[in-house]
Amino acid sequence: MKSDENYCLSLFIMACAACFMSCENNAWNGFGELSAGTAANDSDTIVLSLNELLFDPVGEGADYVELVNVSGRELDLSHYYIHNRNSKGELNKGRQLSAISCKLQPGEYCLLSSDTSSVAESYGRYDSGIWLQVNGFPSMPNAGGTIVITDSLGTVTDECSFLPAMHHPFLTDREGVALEKLHPSFPSNMAASWASASADVSYGTPGRPNSQLRTYVDECPSGDFFLPRSWLFPLHDDSTAMLTLIYKDIYAYLPVVTIEVYSRYGEKVATLAENGILGVNGLYSWYGQDDKGNILPSGSYVLRVITYDLSGNVFRQSFVCTVLQ
Repeated sequence: MKSDENYCLSLFIMACAACFMSCENNAWNGFGELSAGTAANDSDTIVLSLNELLFDPVGEGADYVELVNVSGRELDLSHYYIHNRNSKGELNKGRQLSAISCKLQPGEYCLLSSDTSSVAESYGRYDSGIWLQVNGFPSMPNAGGTIVITDSLGTVTDECSFLPAMHHPFLTDREGVALEKLHPSFPSNMAASWASASADVSYGTPGRPNSQLRTYVDECPSGDFFLPRSWLFPLHDDSTAMLTLIYKDIYAYLPVVTIEVYSRYGEKVATLAENGILGVNGLYSWYGQDDKGNILPSGSYVLRVITYDLSGNVFRQSFVCTVLQ
């Protein structure tokens, strides 16, 4: 990130951040021995990334969780467990993903469910990835909950707290609609990392690439914010319904960001972040709404990004975008 000006800031910032072969016949009936886990704060520990969640299936359909191997090496799924958290936030005993050795290759998908046949009937099954039927699959309440993946030592490799509010704001019926992660590298416990699966894939893509996958993330420049597409259709039910403002490799000292949207007349119409604490990588999404949730009129708007850190550096970026109806 290139600094355009430096300020000597005489500030105390006190911040408290809280979030933020097929193997399917190898189902296991017993509980794992794990009753607690050690939180993983280092991104290097994310070897199995949560990639898609269905927690409100149609009728008597089954919930599912999709994982993707982001480690760059072969992983044995028998060494990993799936849990949820109780109302106190405590990690419940886990279920082993596979009772026998089951190898997941780098970049390969793994679908977990209590009923893989039901999932295949609703969304189709493609000739890729591993599908595991897990007896005693953790509860995923329609009102929200937390799914956790741990290894055999109890280390949390990934975790996501999900809520219905993470779906598209104009989606009136969320039943049968999966949440897809925009890119496997995005933090799972950040709501902006997720979006509703699109209608043209029947609202779910278990075992295959997500309909909302942002393939351009790997090409984003390091150290800056990046807006891959400058237009959106807020009323569409696909990936064009929102803008995704991505940041990558931000290594400043305790960086904070404010992101505001202005009309072409200079009027502030929306605030996406106000003194938000940044991680190393992440994103912000905008659905073309003002701060009251109203869809803005068609036209040009400016996204203004101001990032500063405790070393006194201030960075400014602006992006012109267009709302289309």
